[in-house]
Amino acid sequence: MEVEEEEEDGCEARSKRKLTSTVWKEFTRVKYSGRVKAKCMKEIMSRYEQEKKKAIDYMAGIKSRVAITTDMWTSDNQKRGYMAITAHFIDESWTLRNIIMRFIYVPNPHTADVISEELYDALVEWNLDDKFKTMDNLLAFGLVSKTFKKAFSC
Repeated sequence: MEVEEEEEDGCEARSKRKLTSTVWKEFTRVKYSGRVKAKCMKEIMSRYEQEKKKAIDYMAGIKSRVAITTDMWTSDNQKRGYMAITAHFIDESWTLRNIIMRFIYVPNPHTADVISEELYDALVEWNLDDKFKTMDNLLAFGLVSKTFKKAFSC
């Protein structure tokens, strides 16, 4: 792949207008298979990892307990299950804070064991296994609650 300085796709007016957007400074333009493409996945993942580390470090310093909420749904077109895990806490200035810890694909079947494992992994990765206090109603179905009671000595 070679880095390309100019857009070469025949729609020059539209391309030039699009390239003046401030968003484009975040992309690297490369020529691939004869076409100029915007490459940013590597940069996005690098930035994501940096911000995630900052958030984990920040959470390590909080003194309050943490409430965890989850949201699960299945995409209409792909029929794949996804789960968002969010931490909620009150900081030192008494401001309610929310941090999305994970937004992940959850493989089928969506059993209590599979969901418990994803939640457990997120809490351990974020070093919240000793800080979390409550969870939303996803844990209301029995086996997930039992798994967490065993894992965290609740």
